[in-house]
Amino acid sequence: MLLLYGDQTAKSDWKVQENSPPLFTRVYYVRSGDVTYYDSKREEKLLHGHLYIFPTNSTYRMSQKPENPLVCLFFHIDILPHRVEELKKIKVCENSFLSNFLETAHYAMQEETETWFSILSYLCDSIVLFFIQQDIIKDANIKLADVVMYISDNIEHNISITKLSQICGYNPQYFIRLFSKTMGITPHQYIINIRLRESARLLQGNDSILKISSKVGYIDTKTFSRAFHNHFGVSPSSYRKYFQIIP
Repeated sequence: MLLLYGDQTAKSDWKVQENSPPLFTRVYYVRSGDVTYYDSKREEKLLHGHLYIFPTNSTYRMSQKPENPLVCLFFHIDILPHRVEELKKIKVCENSFLSNFLETAHYAMQEETETWFSILSYLCDSIVLFFIQQDIIKDANIKLADVVMYISDNIEHNISITKLSQICGYNPQYFIRLFSKTMGITPHQYIINIRLRESARLLQGNDSILKISSKVGYIDTKTFSRAFHNHFGVSPSSYRKYFQIIP
């Protein structure tokens, strides 16, 4: 599912700091800029003319030289319960499937209509299938896929570990170990991440903060606001007023 997209030059203070697994994948086509990617195993300069697919279930960070900022076409794509395990890059060759895809995506981004957003969403579905074929996106554990779908469909309700382990047919202790190993975070952390990510999306609309907190499973706005601030570093109201998502 397409979450965010753009084709732009990053601001001078742009950076990425994923202290917990993002649970979505960034896809960047780098046009220019001096940007470095870091994770626990590697440090890598992002090359111009390459498409990068970033991990879903591990932490990483990126920084740029402000005098040579990142210029890229980008997507944030929710591929759960599938995953990207490590940074991948593909050189984009002229007249290839990827070059044609990027050209079409660039055109679609210029047309700010619902029809073109739908077309862009379908384009992202096609690129996900391409990544699966190229073994960049890994298949999910089938039982955990059911759990992920259950969480997404029930974030406004109380979600117990007992219920999630029953969906898998495992005892709770084994379920927690399996989920944590596969997803990079515990089930509890995952539920919080999904709730807060959905709340950030809802804050782009017109619902009140009280209504949004209820929609994502918080019993009061104080608890929601504290969790939101801990995760994003700003209050929900500040996020709505000032925050701009970086690519």
